[in-house]
Amino acid sequence: MIRFLKDNWLWIVAPIVLLLVAIFVLIKSTSGDDVQPFVYTL
Repeated sequence: MIRFLKDNWLWIVAPIVLLLVAIFVLIKSTSGDDVQPFVYTL
């Protein structure tokens, strides 16, 4: 198991990091005041 993790750690860590970056970018892009005129109230 340890050898498998040593050989394939990038394939395990990369999707987690990409998901966290995508969530961070989504939160930062929608929480700004610049977006407010484009958000329609329901």
